[in-house]
Amino acid sequence: MYAKRDATANLRYKFGEDLRAESQADAIMVNDLTAWGLPAKKLGVRMLLATGDRFFVYPTKLREYQSRYRGSFLHGGVTPEELVLPIALLTPRGST
Repeated sequence: MYAKRDATANLRYKFGEDLRAESQADAIMVNDLTAWGLPAKKLGVRMLLATGDRFFVYPTKLREYQSRYRGSFLHGGVTPEELVLPIALLTPRGST
């Protein structure tokens, strides 16, 4: 991903101006935060969400971050485990 210095430090999602993903398949770009039910930020702020098991690292210590976080559980991206809410309707026996 490419971003200005104002981007947030989270590994699975980023807020900031001028965010761009290196590969469109690795991230979801959100240009209109309010359309996703998120609070509005200043003009030009976007959100970038990592997909699957991907995460964003800074190029300053690229190898260190990759070795630390590769294969670990990171919350906050866009995966079925984080988006699907299981619901069950249970009724006692004998009641209708």
